[in-house]
Amino acid sequence: MTKTEAELATAVLRDLGIVNAIDTPSAADSAFVTGKYRDCYSYYEDLGLAYWTSTAIPTAVFMMLVDLIANRCMTAFGFAQSIDEMKAREEDLLKRLRRHCARGRTGKPIRATYY
Repeated sequence: MTKTEAELATAVLRDLGIVNAIDTPSAADSAFVTGKYRDCYSYYEDLGLAYWTSTAIPTAVFMMLVDLIANRCMTAFGFAQSIDEMKAREEDLLKRLRRHCARGRTGKPIRATYY
């Protein structure tokens, strides 16, 4: 199962408390978070951590990405943190993604789709 960029943006904004559980975020807020995710996605690709396409986020990494992107967006939404604090927190959060990507094969069958 996968999630979309819009679902990621909504989850980030809800985690930051910008949007409550039943409301939908504004288009500007969603666009900001989505843009930040796209920038970070390229960075994660360079690190060799992004094995998914930017528009189809696996549920296995979704909450990790919510935390990582929320960390990057905190200052823009009024949660002050210094660059050093943001980078230290990001390194700590990236450990989970690195651990996930370093796992061996599960041995479960994979459905192949050919076009």
